[in-house]
Amino acid sequence: MSINFGRICCPILSSIMETSAASMPLIIREKSKYGGSFSIESVYNVEGLENIDPKVQAVRIGGTVGTKKRIAIEDRAAELGIRVLNRMV
Repeated sequence: MSINFGRICCPILSSIMETSAASMPLIIREKSKYGGSFSIESVYNVEGLENIDPKVQAVRIGGTVGTKKRIAIEDRAAELGIRVLNRMV
């Protein structure tokens, strides 16, 4: 399947759009440090917490994450002992 943009056919773009991003954990690596000892990782789903090392990494939940998913991420982070920097109060 390819996507047609007027007369232009783009098979590369269509193959990228066909891949399922929902099944992949989404983690964005940031280079900043928190308190000089933790590297900050942005997480957008619960599966993204599985690759976090609580001794050297802290988590920042993405701004586009809804309340329901945010609560699930915070609960799972508490179970794993992971520090969440922008917890809901």
